[in-house]
Amino acid sequence: MTTRQERINKWIDALKSDDYKQTTGALVNRSPENDYEGFCCIGVWCEIDERVTWQGKTAIMVPDQSTTEFLTPLMLELGLRSGAGDFYHPWKYDGDEMDWVDISKIDDDRFRYLLDSLVDLNDAASFTFTQIADAIETAPKGAIFRPTGWTE
Repeated sequence: MTTRQERINKWIDALKSDDYKQTTGALVNRSPENDYEGFCCIGVWCEIDERVTWQGKTAIMVPDQSTTEFLTPLMLELGLRSGAGDFYHPWKYDGDEMDWVDISKIDDDRFRYLLDSLVDLNDAASFTFTQIADAIETAPKGAIFRPTGWTE
């Protein structure tokens, strides 16, 4: 059985691989007539998870659940806090400095507008997949992934 860390490492490797074109605003954007297929960072995870298949632009988890029915549970299983990969407060990712910031220890207005999810890094900040993978790898413990055994 694959461990959570092995799945995370597989995702990081896929993000760094250059095998996936990047898109924003959707898990996947497909245009067969233009021979284009792009993924957001969460869409890459769906693409590499063998339990997920696609029907057009909609991810379907076997046996037959729509994206809304499985995405958040799938992300929670991976250890993310939501389907968007929300960061744990007070950690935010500073797009200018490209570093993690504990905003609870900083009294500076500019830190109000920091990025607070993996989807923000992908869509709002236009980070490359490699930059997103680097953010995942450098995240302080607990900033992105819940500790093993964590329950609400």
